[in-house]
Parts: sequence; structure tokens; C-alpha cells
Amino acid sequence: MDLLIDTHTLLWFYAGDSKLNEKTKNVILDTDNTIYLSIATLWKIAIKVNIGKLDLKDDIIDFFVFVERNSFTILPISIQNLIVLGSLPFHHKDPFDRIIITQAITENLTIGSDDAIFREYNIELF
Repeated sequence: MDLLIDTHTLLWFYAGDSKLNEKTKNVILDTDNTIYLSIATLWKIAIKVNIGKLDLKDDIIDFFVFVERNSFTILPISIQNLIVLGSLPFHHKDPFDRIIITQAITENLTIGSDDAIFREYNIELF
């Protein structure tokens, strides 16, 4: 499975939070799957840590080491993503989530997210 995980899904996985259901956790841990992270997710986390709106269990460097250790595939923001973003309905107001949605569309990926607003888009959710 090719799965693009949302910011909260990554944070729950990192923290070992029980909010992450076992099914999603098992998909992330299965090395036969490719798990994608948007660079926008990592950008969002870095900003929130910097402004004090997010506390990680470790410092940001340890968090990024965790990301690298788990061999997630990082998706850059492409021109094609921005073209799709320009015509994306404005259901979701969070600019980082809008990029994640456009990446799922352009890369034909399933999104691992519990964000109810994602359901308003024509994308596959897990």
C-alpha cells in the first residue's frame, strides 16, 4: 500500500498515542508498504514547535531522526501540486492540509487521516 500520512497521524505514531488505531499503525510498520510524508507536514511541525504550539516528547532533532529512521518517503511540493491546489475546492482552510490533499491527488495516494474535512474531497482515505 502507498499511504500518505497526515500530520496528526505522524504525531500519534511518533508518540505511541492510543488515538492511532492498530490498523493504521500496522500499515505504517509493514515494510511492504511505502509510507509518504509531505514536506508540508514536516514544515508545519517545525513551525508549531518553534512558536510553542506543539510539544514533542523529544527535541525537534530527535523527531527528525525518528522520521529518517522509519524510512518515510518525503514528498516535495511540485509545480503540479500547486496547479491542482489552484483549482482545489476550499473545503479545508489549513494550507498545509490543502497541500497534502493535492499531493494525494497528483501522486494517486491514499491519505491516512482522521480529519473529517478530508472526506469532502474526491480522495481515498484510510
